[in-house]
Amino acid sequence: MNFDGYEWTISADKHGIAHEDAVNTIVNPRLFVPNFDRSRIPGKGWAHLWIGRTVDGTVNLEVMGHFEYVTKTVEVFHVMPLREKTYNRAIKTLKERTTKR
Repeated sequence: MNFDGYEWTISADKHGIAHEDAVNTIVNPRLFVPNFDRSRIPGKGWAHLWIGRTVDGTVNLEVMGHFEYVTKTVEVFHVMPLREKTYNRAIKTLKERTTKR
């Protein structure tokens, strides 16, 4: 599905990462984990994880958000430099999903 835009929660700006860099990670992910974790936002279900780089390629980011199918947007609620624990958990999650098939 194609998305028309992005919505940003206050928490998405907590770490001072430019929206342009977060969008670059979503559009050009090095790793995407759908349904990565239960959302901390009430009523949102599952959150997706994108791991990728800033526009200038200097920083790896972790970006989390939800697909909003009615408005055709991605609601971004978490953006920060990639933590090793997030990367390791993403790899473990994907590995577990492929071995269950």
